[in-house]
Amino acid sequence: MSEIIAHAERITSQYGTRDPFVVAHQEGITVVEQPLLEMRGMYTKIRDFPFIFLADDLPWHVRFFVCSHELGHHFRHQGLNRAFMDSRTFMEPGRYENSADKFALHFWLGGAPMYRDLELTYVEMAECLNVDTHNVDARLLELSFYH
Repeated sequence: MSEIIAHAERITSQYGTRDPFVVAHQEGITVVEQPLLEMRGMYTKIRDFPFIFLADDLPWHVRFFVCSHELGHHFRHQGLNRAFMDSRTFMEPGRYENSADKFALHFWLGGAPMYRDLELTYVEMAECLNVDTHNVDARLLELSFYH
């Protein structure tokens, strides 16, 4: 089991839930839903206070996934600032986004094939993963969702 998957399971066990909004609240993270341009969510700290910003027009399943993704940044990448990385470094942000996606899948959905138990369609999974429907299985495999 990868370290990211194990971390997601530890967080789930610690808080006794897979609801990212409950965990965010218990972690003292303020979740703000508002119109966001060209993004679905963002994690940041302002004066040591953590915030998750979510686009206010997301369907429920995408809101849960994006909030879980942003929790991945909170638990795994606290010291990183995406805007700084993009403008001032040669660091590859895709690596951190993939890590947060993997955390989100295993935190929220709990491993294969739970998303089927939630009755998420391939279209809904594609929306969560931000991929075309014909790429859902490949993306799930890439993120170690299928064992």
